[in-house]
Amino acid sequence: MNGKNDQPGLGAGGGAVGLPDPALPGPDPAASGPVGPALGAGPRLRGGIDLWSAGALIIAAIVLAPILAVVWLALSPTQNIWPHLLATTLPRYMTNTLVLMTGVGAMVAAVGTGAAWLVVMYRF
Repeated sequence: MNGKNDQPGLGAGGGAVGLPDPALPGPDPAASGPVGPALGAGPRLRGGIDLWSAGALIIAAIVLAPILAVVWLALSPTQNIWPHLLATTLPRYMTNTLVLMTGVGAMVAAVGTGAAWLVVMYRF
């Protein structure tokens, strides 16, 4: 040990590792300007709606339109096709869906647990 720092894990100025060293000069708060615009301070339309929100709603509508069209067509068929689907393709599709869900869940659990373990065990 060097005398100034008799405890392991302390920085040169005696502070804990990862914390700012009190012996070093920090940024001058009076010299710093604003970090950025306040949330919701973007350009707005005439009605007061933020352009980012309007863009997000338009993109969401474009993404949802085909999904809603398929649901509409499935729930209001011109012929009674549900008995045919239940007898032929629906069981296979449900099995494939459950296998995919189980596999994705297992992979996410394995990768997520491994990543969490690495983050916890790594000393920053």
